[in-house]
Amino acid sequence: MAIFILVYYLSFDDNRLSNLLQIILSQEKNIQKLNEIVQSLREELLHCRGGSEVVNSTATHLTELLTELERHPILED
Repeated sequence: MAIFILVYYLSFDDNRLSNLLQIILSQEKNIQKLNEIVQSLREELLHCRGGSEVVNSTATHLTELLTELERHPILED
């Protein structure tokens, strides 16, 4: 897309072309920053999901232990 824009505007003066190049480079930098932010958010989401799975796994294990304890009679003095 950027190449098409450059070819289209080649008939304009150097000043205009220079401005367009600066705009394109700026937009490419912004896109790169956004990609980095998206990647960071994905990693954070995976980390949160992993923590949630650990909590769920622990809760399930504790529930199983409580169920097992309830099966045994309580010994009183």
